[in-house]
Amino acid sequence: MGKRRDLSSRLFVLLLTLTLVLGFVVVSEAFIKGDKVEVLWKGTWYAATVLKAKGELTYIHYDGYSKSWDEWVGLDRIRGSEPAETTTPASSNVSSSFIKGDKVEVLWKGTWYAATVLKAQGDQTYIHYDGYNKSWDEWVGLDRIRSYGQAPVAEPTTTTTTTTSGVNINIPDINIPNPFK
Repeated sequence: MGKRRDLSSRLFVLLLTLTLVLGFVVVSEAFIKGDKVEVLWKGTWYAATVLKAKGELTYIHYDGYSKSWDEWVGLDRIRGSEPAETTTPASSNVSSSFIKGDKVEVLWKGTWYAATVLKAQGDQTYIHYDGYNKSWDEWVGLDRIRSYGQAPVAEPTTTTTTTTSGVNINIPDINIPNPFK
C-alpha cells in the first residue's frame, strides 16, 4: 500500500510539473512578432501590432499612433484580433496606394479631416492635418484614411485667447483628444 501511495504522489507531482511547464510554454508563445492584436486601455480595446514577446509580457505598437505609445502589456490587457479581410470591395473608399503629397481625408472620433500624405509604408500612412500644427501629424491605418473628396470634411477653426501678458494668440480648435487619457 505504501508503494502505491508513493507512486501516486510521484505521478501527481509529475503531472503538476508538466502542467506548469506546458502552461508556461503556451503562455510565452501566446503572441509573436507581427501578430495583430487588440490592447485594453482604460476600458477601450485598441488595434495594435506585436513587436516582441517575453514570458507573459508582450511589447506592442498601437496601430495609427506614434511609437512613443509603444508599451509592454500583460495577458490581462491583450487579445488576438480578427484577421482583416484580404480583399477590398470595389466600392470601398480605402486605398493602399497613397503617395507623398496626396490629398486625403482622415477619420478621427467620427469626423473626417482634410490631410496631406507625408509618407506611406505598407498599410500605414503618415499624414499632416491640413490647417493644423505639425504636432498633430500621425501614422494612420487603412481603416482611418480615404481619398479626398468622398464627403464633406471638418474645416479648421481657431479660438483667440489673450495671454497674461496681453498678447492675443490663435489656438486651433481641433477635436483630436489623446485617446489614452
